[in-house]
Amino acid sequence: MASRVHYNLTNVETGEVLVDGTPADLNVVCERLGITVGDMYDALDDGQVTGSVTIKGDVVETWPKAV
Repeated sequence: MASRVHYNLTNVETGEVLVDGTPADLNVVCERLGITVGDMYDALDDGQVTGSVTIKGDVVETWPKAV
């Protein structure tokens, strides 16, 4: 069964796409970078990473946050 959750996350400084995939892909990237998923969310909140999370095609979270 395909994942209903999709991450699209980009490194702000380099423009590198970090994740364009499922939660499993997010875990692989975090492992490669030596960070936790929580660390990735911290990087999103700190503005080091930008992107979105969609569930079943609906965007449910985006970064940076509107102020």
